[in-house]
Amino acid sequence: MSLRNGMCPHCDSTDIRFRKDAMYFYRGGSGLSITPMVTFICIQCGFVENYVRHHNHLDEVAQKWERWQHQDDNEASEQVG
Repeated sequence: MSLRNGMCPHCDSTDIRFRKDAMYFYRGGSGLSITPMVTFICIQCGFVENYVRHHNHLDEVAQKWERWQHQDDNEASEQVG
């Protein structure tokens, strides 16, 4: 289940809002990069989902972003922050 299907997978709320013109800004080796996103937010619990708007941006993301390595919860917390 996903927010874009109209129901929050965490709290079952149907009060979902979205923006199709959201932008994700990040610093890379060559300066500031921008990826257009569609963002969904559950108003009840705050859960957020982002989707890259244009598939041609996925190649750039694949080249510049670090690959996520799935780990147990403790290791994941250490990796992200």
